[in-house]
Amino acid sequence: MDEIIGYLLNYGVLGIMVILLLLGLLIPRPTLEDVKADRDEWRDAYQTEAQAHRATREALAAANERADAAVETARVANSLLGALGHKDGGTP
Repeated sequence: MDEIIGYLLNYGVLGIMVILLLLGLLIPRPTLEDVKADRDEWRDAYQTEAQAHRATREALAAANERADAAVETARVANSLLGALGHKDGGTP
């Protein structure tokens, strides 16, 4: 191994570049561009998913408010029916 490194170092900058490439410390531009594109794709997917979850939470909160309003309406209707003389406030 030392002989290989010594042999590559004899070629100066070119030898150092080859060593850096072999060690993975230097990567070619196309590889870097591929990694950046992959990173951007995953970031966009994350942001889209986060936005979808936010919309889902908002929809669930709105549905919960509507359900609470429906329950309150049923209670009022039950009280009114009871006040009008229906047995058990209109419960069958």
